[in-house]
Amino acid sequence: MKKYAFAGAVFLMAGLMFYFNRAGGFSSPQQLTMTAGSTSAVGGRKASMWFAQPTEIYANNRIENAAMITLTCDGKENSLTLLKGEPSPVTCGLRVELLGIREPDKSARVFRGTFRITW
Repeated sequence: MKKYAFAGAVFLMAGLMFYFNRAGGFSSPQQLTMTAGSTSAVGGRKASMWFAQPTEIYANNRIENAAMITLTCDGKENSLTLLKGEPSPVTCGLRVELLGIREPDKSARVFRGTFRITW
């Protein structure tokens, strides 16, 4: 009986950690991995972030990977294009940085972007 209680407690803790990460995390910085087209609360629920799509833009004399996101707070939508390693301007009291984009493979057919959000 004790092993079932322990397994239940572990399952509950894992679920709570997942919920708090998706619910915006409560400590800065927050690191978040999202699939293209998904939305998540960020910055301690200050805003919601939609990862619209990965893209490529010409910057620094070459073509670089970028991410198009939308931050929504107080009923206003703010569209941003992020280059890898360059933090965004402060928007909704948050600064977002693209850490990387993982291209789809056979098992995952969607792009995944990893972001760092500070507030």
